[in-house]
Amino acid sequence: RFILTSRTTRIPTLSIHGDG
Repeated sequence: RFILTSRTTRIPTLSIHGDG
């Protein structure tokens, strides 16, 4: 769920798992 959240919130911490 962290990857899906990173695409929405774009948090620096989650960006590692997501887009960045």
